[in-house]
Amino acid sequence: MILPVRDTGNRLLIDEAMASARMPLVWTYEVGRSTTALDLVADGFRAALLPQSSMNADRVAICELQTPNIARPIGLLSRLGQGYSPAVTVFKAEIHKVAAAGDFT
Repeated sequence: MILPVRDTGNRLLIDEAMASARMPLVWTYEVGRSTTALDLVADGFRAALLPQSSMNADRVAICELQTPNIARPIGLLSRLGQGYSPAVTVFKAEIHKVAAAGDFT
């Protein structure tokens, strides 16, 4: 198993979810970047737990993890006191629409 290095947001989410589900992790490699994990998997080095947004189905086989469910929060930052541009307003509405529908693929 290839995992993100400790003290990263993704690793914290993985460790917490696996501990809550009482599913111990056994890993061989820890990497600092998702692209490094993808390269290792593409070269035949086992499997990796990665965010769906970093996956490339052209290079590796993808299997969605059913249990435990690991969710990663995202945010949209803006400068205090400034309004949104029309493009950002549309983008923000789309994010809310997807989140409300629960369609994160």
